[in-house]
Amino acid sequence: FCRNWADRRRALEFGTDGVVIKVDDLALRERLGATAKFPRWATAFKFPPEQVHTTLLAIDVNVGRTGANTPYAVLEPVVLAGSTISMATLHNAEDIARKDLREGDTIVLEKGGDVIPKIVAPVLHLRPADSKPWRMPTTCKACGSTLAREADEVIWRCVNETCPAKLRRGILHFASRTAMNIEGLGESLVDQLVEKGLVADYADLYRLTEATLAALERMGAKSAGKLVAQIERSKTSDLSRLIYALGIRHVGEKAAATLARHFRTMKGVLTAPVEALQSVREVGPVVAQSMRMFADEPRNQTLIARLEKAGLNMATDLPKPADEPGPLSGQTFVLTGTLSAMAREEAAERLERLGARVAGSVSKKTSFVVAGADAGTKLEKAHQLGIPTLDEPAFLALIIKHDA
Repeated sequence: FCRNWADRRRALEFGTDGVVIKVDDLALRERLGATAKFPRWATAFKFPPEQVHTTLLAIDVNVGRTGANTPYAVLEPVVLAGSTISMATLHNAEDIARKDLREGDTIVLEKGGDVIPKIVAPVLHLRPADSKPWRMPTTCKACGSTLAREADEVIWRCVNETCPAKLRRGILHFASRTAMNIEGLGESLVDQLVEKGLVADYADLYRLTEATLAALERMGAKSAGKLVAQIERSKTSDLSRLIYALGIRHVGEKAAATLARHFRTMKGVLTAPVEALQSVREVGPVVAQSMRMFADEPRNQTLIARLEKAGLNMATDLPKPADEPGPLSGQTFVLTGTLSAMAREEAAERLERLGARVAGSVSKKTSFVVAGADAGTKLEKAHQLGIPTLDEPAFLALIIKHDA
């Protein structure tokens, strides 16, 4: 039956990635029972991912905000699992060498989890006779600086602090929804701001005027006014968002919020010695050292001073984890899927204000998994471990109950 539907599913009007197998005897279902959230009389059979052949036209390199030079594949466009694929990630030079991928190869392509395009392997008997192994560039694609790699890493990085690609990516991260949330600051506009020398660091964003923006390509007076208002509004963002927006290596959303909660002000975070940083719960030596290195850099100190002078909020109103335990203190939540009433970031913030811990992965220590629409593997793991789950109405009822 499963093999049959592995082919027949292509004719369905909707996508499907497996078959649910159930015991069809109601009495046996009763005897088999269920855990807290899933039945023992049903299981999922997943179809193998669909695979296609296409040509690897070129291997190019993308420069990220931390200077990471990451290779990616440019492909002959091909339809796979309902969408046209023309690019795929290649992770790093070691992964390319391990798979022996070469430009001009015919390759096997699939979608990992039916979502992310992934090159499985080259088709060796179709390889051109004149093909050559790919070599990682030794200089940054964006600025020409020599790339460096730490001994315990596989990623090659540009160490030039004025690299335009790093600046572009950094500004996009700074303005992103989970950071300073500056709506309207997209890639094409950031490219213009950097190319014209209008923005050399994050603080320059707060010097932009409506007249300057309106003079740019595809920007009118109305759009410029809206963007200036967004930039002004971002000044009131919580300290935790600002710390995350700075793009400090190894300091993600969770670590930024943890540091803000504990030290309360930007000055408190930046002046804390490594030992004090590392003593904070959930802040390890890597994050502590990275934070300290950022704070010790004179250029970063100047940047923070300029941001403060521009009027950005340098403090947090998040409750202290120890002083205000909250009604959900000691409980760990994991969020998955899409919530209709609020963004996942807002949901996490609401839980943390009530004293809960929000984790990124499901484990036996998880108290609840909040499952929105299109929940994925985290919900499946919760079922496997017998972790209680909350749908959106139940989650909202919990928040309202404890917020009251």
